[in-house]
Amino acid sequence: MSEKNILLQQLQCQNCTFICKDRTQGNARKCSRFSCDTVSLRVARIQSGVKGPMFGEHWHEQMQLLYFKKGAAAIHCNGESHKLAPNDILIINSNEIHYGTNFSTDTLYYILKIDFRELFYQKKLYDKIPYIEALLENRLLFQYKIHNDVVLNRLIEVILKEIENPIIGSEIEIQANLFHIAAHLLRHYQQKVLPINHALQNADKLRAALSYLETHYQENISLDFLAAIAVMSPQHFCRLFKKLTGRRPMDYINFLRVNKAIFLLNDKKLNVSEIAAVVGFNDINYFSRVFKKYQMVSPTQFQKNNADF
Repeated sequence: MSEKNILLQQLQCQNCTFICKDRTQGNARKCSRFSCDTVSLRVARIQSGVKGPMFGEHWHEQMQLLYFKKGAAAIHCNGESHKLAPNDILIINSNEIHYGTNFSTDTLYYILKIDFRELFYQKKLYDKIPYIEALLENRLLFQYKIHNDVVLNRLIEVILKEIENPIIGSEIEIQANLFHIAAHLLRHYQQKVLPINHALQNADKLRAALSYLETHYQENISLDFLAAIAVMSPQHFCRLFKKLTGRRPMDYINFLRVNKAIFLLNDKKLNVSEIAAVVGFNDINYFSRVFKKYQMVSPTQFQKNNADF
């Protein structure tokens, strides 16, 4: 086997190109995922053709970069909404709750998950450079939206090219550009250093409540019950929930129900009345009003608008 073929096999040993069914919006998205154990990076290429939710509320231990190439969308992160256009980059800091909404029928973006711990531990730099420790412990907060940063965009484009078309030396090129990205972010977009053991506190308090809502959204759930799950007073829970998700708890439940309804509307196996009951609405008229509040159209009209996708 030639050196080029060996390298290609190494870079694409865990790669796959597939059609995945998004749980939130129910539309087929083309997802090209590239993975390599020899570099500190995971990349996903996401292409979507249906307006509506891109992904539901969730969080990650590691920081992520969203590199937007086509279309229009908004990413809601830590209670703030960020509209994205081509060539924009969004930084999602560690353990920050986020979700996305697609505004276009032709959206393309990349998700880059950079494991800085693996990157710097390999080079044994973690105990030699003072600020690296905070980076590895996910205590650095970076600016969210980055608009048309030519230097950062070029670094990402080189990485994508090397992954999608690997040749001899691609691993070295990727690693080098990851270090350049780390330096660029530290120099230009670092905003805050969290104290030790603080980075996980707020997100941890809401994990249990959010996880419960994900599987019980269709039930009758009170604020007091959710606050008890998070071991907080209802008042404190409501304030923290609004701060981290951008919505009050009861508003979030309706938002979640509407997202689940979008999945079923696109699936086209149930009528609107049946979908309303499945996601937790006992009154079809109330369901239509709530759905229109979030989507600006009725459930029936939404289904017609997406009939061709």
